[in-house]
Amino acid sequence: MAISKFGSKLSSKFKHLAVIGVLALTACDEASNVTPGFTRGEIVQSTLIYSNSKGPILVEIHGDPFGMRDSVLAEKILASLVGHFTSPIIRFTTDKDKAFTPNVTYRIAFGWPEKEGAEELCSKKIPDLSPKLEKITVAGAFCMDSERLSDAEGWVTDVKTPDDLKFKSLMSDLARSVLDRGVE
Repeated sequence: MAISKFGSKLSSKFKHLAVIGVLALTACDEASNVTPGFTRGEIVQSTLIYSNSKGPILVEIHGDPFGMRDSVLAEKILASLVGHFTSPIIRFTTDKDKAFTPNVTYRIAFGWPEKEGAEELCSKKIPDLSPKLEKITVAGAFCMDSERLSDAEGWVTDVKTPDDLKFKSLMSDLARSVLDRGVE
């Protein structure tokens, strides 16, 4: 009798752990949805490492899903990237004067149409697309001059502020998908 009580208690605990595990995985899936796109492989890695060795990578942010000052949104996005890249440590800035060169940029466009793709993100002026807050769509590209070296797109729902963990995950996942492929 003691074995069956123990077995049923143990079985009950495993069921609870399994349910918690499934809920945790579901929560992770809802955090952000980023799809890596085009990449030029080793050129991305060598450009990123060389540029970063000379100074921070310039980040250009287009659009603002939260309707706040550009500098505040930029600060929140840069904060979500700090410490994300550890080998090599990649530094970012939104100030053209502090960047190594304005020719190497990580461009982020909020409200980028999901079906449009990020092919032209480096080669054209990005309009203010005024994204809707219900579903934040974003595209990111790593550019050298007007040439696209890599890109990715993503979206997230139910985010009210840039301090929301889901928004931070979106920015981190986007950067990893654009900049981290091939970087060891």
